[in-house]
Formats: sequence, structure tokens, C-alpha cells
Amino acid sequence: MNAPAEQSRLQLLVDALNTLGGKDAPPDLERSYQGLLYLQEFLELEIKCRFGGDALPALSPLNDLIVALSDTLNGGRPELLRPTNQKKGPPENQAKHLAQGAMAAAMDCLIFAGMRKDDAARFVASKSKERGIFDQKGQEIQLKQVAKWRSRVGDDLSRGATRLHGQIFSQLKDKIVATPEAERKLAAEGLVIGLLESLQDSRVSPKPANFPIK
Repeated sequence: MNAPAEQSRLQLLVDALNTLGGKDAPPDLERSYQGLLYLQEFLELEIKCRFGGDALPALSPLNDLIVALSDTLNGGRPELLRPTNQKKGPPENQAKHLAQGAMAAAMDCLIFAGMRKDDAARFVASKSKERGIFDQKGQEIQLKQVAKWRSRVGDDLSRGATRLHGQIFSQLKDKIVATPEAERKLAAEGLVIGLLESLQDSRVSPKPANFPIK
């Protein structure tokens, strides 16, 4: 590979993209489409030089998007860019799902520290009540609800909630592991209380906090 030639091609790409406006330019579909064309041209040449023409199918996802954008700019409605959720009604409350994931993670942390499942769900529910965190109907969160959310992780809980569950559980688990074994359950309880307080602090409604979870 000729390094100066590669650097030159990269500079040409940067120069071409700069002609479309900097980061402060307002969003524009035509501008985005043209930028993708520049990128496509650069990648095609790079792939040919490095791997040969047989590797070009690797660009298929990018090519599909470019074709769909072109169709859109010409007044079409390509299937690739249509919303995937065709359900009627308003979008589901994302805060609700994220809170479910957080509480499921809280229960998992307590179990990891040695607490029985029922006791872990009861702890999360009772500490939620103490901090004024209620469901959408203004009712207290029950231990059965917490246990249900935990059981749905990796099943039908939303992707956002499942991802948040994984992130929280991983972070808190590391802190629990770093604690002497005899103190882990108490440490987990403190971490869960801190987590619930962060949910409480994030609310925007007056007390009692009708946090959108059910």
C-alpha cells in the first residue's frame, strides 16, 4: 500500500466533506446524501486497493442506505426508511421502561450479594415507597412487580431497559465484589438505595412522585 497515495485520497475525502458545511450547518437530507456518496466513493477505492473487488459486497448496507435516501429525495417512501413500529397511539413511555430496568438491576445486585429473591424484591419495593417512587397510577410498587420486571430481562423487556439493566448490574456488581465478603449484603443495600435515590431525583412531577412505571 502506497502510504502517500492513501493519505492523499483521505485528504480528498475530507476536503469534499468540508464543502458541505461544518458541524454547525443545519441538518439537511441532501447534504447528508451527498456526504454519503463521497464516503462511498472513498471506501470503494480503499477496499479495491486493499482487498480487491471481491470484497465490495461489504459495502452493501451503505449502498442500500444511499439508494433509499436517493429515493426519498425523489419523493419516494422506501421501505428501509419507514418506521418499524406501526402500532397506533403515542410512543411508549421510555422513562417507564428504563425505570423497570433499573429496579430489575437493583434486585439482581441484592441477589448477587446473597439475599433471597423474595427479600430482594421486597427491599426494592419498600425502599421505593420510602423515597416517594410510585407507579403511573400513584400506587405503591409491589414486590411482585419488581420480581416480574427482573424475570422479563432478556425476554420481553424493552431493549433500552435491558441494556440499562446490564450496565447498572455490571457497575454495581464490580463494587460489591470489591467489598469484603462478610460486608457485601450491606454494601449492596447501600448501592441499591443510592440507585433508587437517583430515580427519585430524576422525577419532574410533584410529590408523591408518579414515576412512570407499572
